[in-house]
Amino acid sequence: MLLASPARSAALGCVWQSTRIGEPVASAATLRKNEPYGAKEALLLACVLSAAVALFSQPFSEARIISSGALFFSLSLLLSSLGKSLSQGAAYLRLELDSGKLLPFLLQGLAGFAILCAISFLGSVLLYAFGILDTFEVREKIQSLSILSIIFAVSLSPIGEEMFFRGYLFRKMSESLPIRKSAEARHFLGAAASSAVFSIMHISYGSFAQLAFAFAFGLALCWLSAKSGSIIPPIISHASFNLLSISISVLA
Repeated sequence: MLLASPARSAALGCVWQSTRIGEPVASAATLRKNEPYGAKEALLLACVLSAAVALFSQPFSEARIISSGALFFSLSLLLSSLGKSLSQGAAYLRLELDSGKLLPFLLQGLAGFAILCAISFLGSVLLYAFGILDTFEVREKIQSLSILSIIFAVSLSPIGEEMFFRGYLFRKMSESLPIRKSAEARHFLGAAASSAVFSIMHISYGSFAQLAFAFAFGLALCWLSAKSGSIIPPIISHASFNLLSISISVLA
C-alpha cells in the first residue's frame, strides 16, 4: 500500500492520502465530517436503551434477546469508532465485506460451525461421563422461545456478539495487555480473557455446561477471526450453530 508522506500532504494543504495511484482516500477528520449528523449520538442512545431493557427483562424473553443483540451491535461500533469515523470503526472490527471473499468466508464459517459442533459433542460426552451435564433446563427454555425470538437468536444476536466479543474485545485485549510476549501469546491471552467475559455473559442460563461451552466456543471463534482476518466467518459459524441447537431443542 502506497501512502503519501505527511510532509507532502501538508505542503499540498489537502486532507487526502493516496493508497493507490489515482485513488484518494479521505482522512479521518474528513470521514467524520461526512458521517450522518448525530450518528454516534444515536448509537449511544441505542446502547443506553438496550442496556436498560436487557437489565430489567427476563432471560430468554423476546426483550432480552433483541435488546442484548442491539446492545452489543451498537456498543461495539461506538467503542471502535472513538476518535475515528464509523467506517474506520467497522474496519477495526474487521466487519468489512469484500465481495471477492464471500465464498472463502462462507467456507471458513462452515468449517468453524463444524468445529463448534465437535466441541459441543465431545464436551457433552465428557460432562455426561462426570455427571455434570446440566443442559436440560436450558433446552426447556429454548423450546419456549417465540418465532420472533428464534429469528433474532440466529441473526441479530450472533452479529452483535461477534462484533463485540471477537471484533472489539478480543482485538483490544490482545493489543492492550501489559505484557511483553510474542504476538501469538498476546492473541491467546486476549482470546482467553474475552472468552471468559463471553462465558460469564451466559451465567443467567443457570448451567455450568453452558459456561464451559461458551468459553470453549469463544476460544474457537477468536481463532477463526484471527485466522480469517474478519469476523464474517465467526458470524456465520455462530448463527449456524444457534440455528442447529435451537432446531434440535425444538424438535427433541
